[in-house]
Amino acid sequence: MPSTVKIAPPYSLFFISDPDLGEAPEPSGAHLKWTDSVVCISCLSWMDGETSVTLGAADEVGLHQPPVFDRLIVTPHLEIVVTTVELDVILRASVPSSRTRVRIWENHPSEPDIIVIGLG
Repeated sequence: MPSTVKIAPPYSLFFISDPDLGEAPEPSGAHLKWTDSVVCISCLSWMDGETSVTLGAADEVGLHQPPVFDRLIVTPHLEIVVTTVELDVILRASVPSSRTRVRIWENHPSEPDIIVIGLG
């Protein structure tokens, strides 16, 4: 079942990963960056308001447009978490395998206030 939260995260960033985080991407100023184990995505500036983040099965939450991100990440603990930069878990979902397809849809190319994360 999909879950949604509204939050103005510190530094306007989210991480999507296995609970042990893995290797985070190098800071680059890019809106969306990733490694084999972590996706980092920026959102609406925390000063400007909250961002809605939804996590669920891609066939339940996917939007009718191409995703901005579609890759496999390693998930050895069979779980995906969405965290803030301070590593506060805001969403979590169980996954069936040690590599999980993650798709992301958003409503703005650099400061989205709607982010949808589809698994599988």
